[in-house]
Amino acid sequence: VPNSQPDIATFAHSSVTHLSLSSIVRLGGMVFNPGADGFSLTTVAGSITFYGAGVVNNSGRMQFFNLVGGPAFQGIGFLNSSSAGEATTYNVGAGGSVDFDNFATAGSANFVLQGTPEDRAVIYFFGSSSGGRSTAASGTFTVLKGGFVIFGSATAGNATFDVAGGNMEFPPQGEGGQRLSDCHEGGNVVFGSE
Repeated sequence: VPNSQPDIATFAHSSVTHLSLSSIVRLGGMVFNPGADGFSLTTVAGSITFYGAGVVNNSGRMQFFNLVGGPAFQGIGFLNSSSAGEATTYNVGAGGSVDFDNFATAGSANFVLQGTPEDRAVIYFFGSSSGGRSTAASGTFTVLKGGFVIFGSATAGNATFDVAGGNMEFPPQGEGGQRLSDCHEGGNVVFGSE
């Protein structure tokens, strides 16, 4: 089982497509080969940290990552130059988090955040990470009630945000996404907070 910084987890055709993770896993990347099935990976008291390429989806099918709440950290971390990939959806529930640091990117992945007032669903962008590529292909973020997207000194690139009851925060040095598609149902976007 791959579980060290240079390791690559590879997925192909399988009769088992719903997987649960209940431990801490460190990977260089996760590759979905051409023709691989659509998988659904759920963290249950576990986490994944990517140090290399991150998620590479060559399957032609959507891949799902479900981060659900619980007593321990439920999250995914993207470090260095890793990417959340393309044709991927990250469902971040109460207590779940996705962290981007260094030069990591959201790629053109989809993110849906829905937490509770007591147990938030959060995406953090630190350092030089970006909310999307500096091209037309970019991340899409749906921020529902209890969801938070926080940018440190990172940029939102070309990402699209739909803030429906959730919150987003851009500090003075951060840059907003090119498209804030909608802010409704009590959504809150703050530019220039300290």
